[in-house]
Amino acid sequence: MSTVNSAAGRVNRKRAGVNAVNNTVNGTGAGVKAAKTQEEMLTVPQVLALLGVPQSTFYRWRQVGKGPRVIKLPNGAVRIRRSEFDRWLSDLEECT
Repeated sequence: MSTVNSAAGRVNRKRAGVNAVNNTVNGTGAGVKAAKTQEEMLTVPQVLALLGVPQSTFYRWRQVGKGPRVIKLPNGAVRIRRSEFDRWLSDLEECT
């Protein structure tokens, strides 16, 4: 039992060291991975509701290169990062 506990203790200390490095690198107190996975991803219906446009308009904008950048998932579903959506909207405001 003491061998198992000491090995587990070494693993926990190593993990604590990695977390401490991640916390110092990004300065937020959260690991780097956690920061990347917490960004909100919008679905097409959510974007359509926010914009108040039909689905055909959204896909036409994408086709002609005027829509927000999207992420196409392996199952074919499309997601839009909230930050990308907000950036795209602010770029539209500057154009008018």
